[in-house]
Amino acid sequence: IQYGYTGTRSHGLAIDYASGILKNIQIENIQSYHGEANGMTVYKECDITLENIQVDNIYAGTQLIDDDIDSLNLPNLTPRACGVDIRPNTIVNINEDIGIINGDNIVGFETCYDQDTIIDEDKQKELLDIKGGFHNHNIDKIQSISMIIMIIVVMTVGLTILLWNKCIITQNKNKDNNNGASEYTPLL
Repeated sequence: IQYGYTGTRSHGLAIDYASGILKNIQIENIQSYHGEANGMTVYKECDITLENIQVDNIYAGTQLIDDDIDSLNLPNLTPRACGVDIRPNTIVNINEDIGIINGDNIVGFETCYDQDTIIDEDKQKELLDIKGGFHNHNIDKIQSISMIIMIIVVMTVGLTILLWNKCIITQNKNKDNNNGASEYTPLL
């Protein structure tokens, strides 16, 4: 989720591994003195619908000045403010009519609405899944590739064990045949 624990993030509401509908939620007055501030943060593996989420007065890095920001290094990130921060590997359906309503006071040294983070319309259509929500398809590709690799490894291990067992059985049969006794040796 972050490079290192800084203890500087403030969230009005943070969800993780959740599913369902979140509606009629009002989040205000979230402030972080030295780090990120989000009205709502949607972390991994969520499959949710947002309806009538109102967010305002979100302030990030309120106790810092520009010189402080210029001297930051990891794990300390530039304080970013966001009404609703939707992270990768999640599905979020947003009601187009009354989905997310951000107020005018979402203030930080960066925001998730800055020019460099705004998704253009073509990219947004690419990211929309069938239900109309945001979905990180790169994560799905990585998970699919990982699953294929896992299947190949399991099959290889299984075949190796079967072949090893067959070799042991063959060796045992050869030992039995080489000790001079056979079913044709007469009993005395």
